[in-house]
Amino acid sequence: MRGLSPVRVSILAALVGGAAFAVVGDLAAGGRGLAKDRLDWSGSPTDRYLDGDEVAERLGAGGAQFAACASVEGLGARDEQPYWLEFGIDPQGKAQLTGKQEGGRETELVECLYRALQALDFSEHDGPPGRYSYPVVLSVEDGAVRNTPYPIVLFTEPTLVVPLLTVPPDLSADDLQAIAAELVPSSD
Repeated sequence: MRGLSPVRVSILAALVGGAAFAVVGDLAAGGRGLAKDRLDWSGSPTDRYLDGDEVAERLGAGGAQFAACASVEGLGARDEQPYWLEFGIDPQGKAQLTGKQEGGRETELVECLYRALQALDFSEHDGPPGRYSYPVVLSVEDGAVRNTPYPIVLFTEPTLVVPLLTVPPDLSADDLQAIAAELVPSSD
């Protein structure tokens, strides 16, 4: 068995020393790594996706704004009946209305609920808005209107648009069907 040459030993020692230096330097900086490797570094993508629990928490925190839209007399028979809000959240964290408002005498209340929704700030995120549904449940308690926070936000994934593919002109119909079967989910 042959031993290591002095050149190889020197290279190995330099690599080990450099790695140790990098680890010590990172630990001295608080273990955060390079600034450009952090997701909150200015100019880097956030790689941040909006979680349904975050949306539900923010909507629950906005309960006072929702409750301020109604009066005890105005609720009447609608006490504890949900008003469904349908919306998306753009990448800047602002709600975009996507649902249809209920008609009739409650139009003013529903419009106020949507204004309260638009006043809420959600986290900035990447990706398309998606669609959310959330029931605002207003009730009368101790002579005052209160919003009962709903723990779940219903979420519909945005439709994925597959880009057009360039295929060779001599591709058989069977091959095209096989490619389509891989790219398009079955409707079963």
